[in-house]
Amino acid sequence: MRYLLTILFTFMILTGCHADSLNGKTFRLTNASMPITLTFDGEGNRYHGQALNNYFGTYDMDGSQIKFNLGGSTMMAGSPEEMQAERDYYTTLEKTVSYQFQQKQLILITADGQKLIFEMQ
Repeated sequence: MRYLLTILFTFMILTGCHADSLNGKTFRLTNASMPITLTFDGEGNRYHGQALNNYFGTYDMDGSQIKFNLGGSTMMAGSPEEMQAERDYYTTLEKTVSYQFQQKQLILITADGQKLIFEMQ
């Protein structure tokens, strides 16, 4: 019985983060030089957020795999450093192939190992 409960508990932990558990939640990027947020809409597979500009798009999830498709963003100007940081973020977001959810952290990972680390707000 203990073995069965251990397997069930492990399965629940491994499958605990899926689209439904992200829906309606907002995350703040912790490893960035400027404030960046990412919000998963309450319905469907849409997201939006704010970096230098507001941005939005769609995402697809399958198990621990995730793919972001940037739909667009506003076009406000900022300092050259802010504009480069935003471009780098968008590029990394679109290269994301998988994610991990640990406590209140969402970690997005690219195929080459880059990580975007977010804290739930």
